[in-house]
Amino acid sequence: MSERLQMTKDAGRREASPSRCACGGIVGPEGECAACKARQLRQSRPGAAHEGPGHAFSELRVDADRGAPGSIRGPLLQRQPDAARPPWDSSLLTITLSSDRGDCFGIATPTVLDPYSACGSPVVPPFCQSARIPFWLDYLVDRAGRSHPQPGVARTVTADFGFTTTGGRVTYSRHEKDDNPRYVGPNLALEPKFGHDFTFGTTESGRLTTAATLVDGATTVGYHDAIDFHITPCT
Repeated sequence: MSERLQMTKDAGRREASPSRCACGGIVGPEGECAACKARQLRQSRPGAAHEGPGHAFSELRVDADRGAPGSIRGPLLQRQPDAARPPWDSSLLTITLSSDRGDCFGIATPTVLDPYSACGSPVVPPFCQSARIPFWLDYLVDRAGRSHPQPGVARTVTADFGFTTTGGRVTYSRHEKDDNPRYVGPNLALEPKFGHDFTFGTTESGRLTTAATLVDGATTVGYHDAIDFHITPCT
């Protein structure tokens, strides 16, 4: 048997590998991976900031062993045309947590939880500097071409952020709830009365815990995360 024929047979025995987008992530039903979908959703938020790697303080390091499961550079592949898209369903309900790091997102749907901390923790500012991170929390209920059939359905969104230092002191706590967030339109984040900005800063090491819920009719989406901050004091 020739080597070429053997290679052909061996390839035929292998299972087909999953489709991947330009970033290397596995393509989902909507034609893009979770990371790329998170970036698209983040960019759809009114007044979205620029996307680029790194936080606002230029020398921020992030643990290299906790890099993003796939960068989000390059064009998205295998997008489905509008005519081929299935109708709306509850799997489109989404919560995203993002920051000024364009390469890192947290995302939750009814069946998926991909935390921000997987690529954005620990936060390690330069020596003798504090950390201040602009976090944005978004809630989405549909996509372009797959609009929600009941845009006025009863909804509730919540957000909880809390920081505990390594010494056990609670130095930050914020709880928000809106029982009637405003629906803006397809593929646009809901507008809760508490907004989207959850900027957080600290001069001490510790852990920031985050939790958010989106209740849309009979379906609930929950996001939870824990982001560590490592601050090196000046002395």
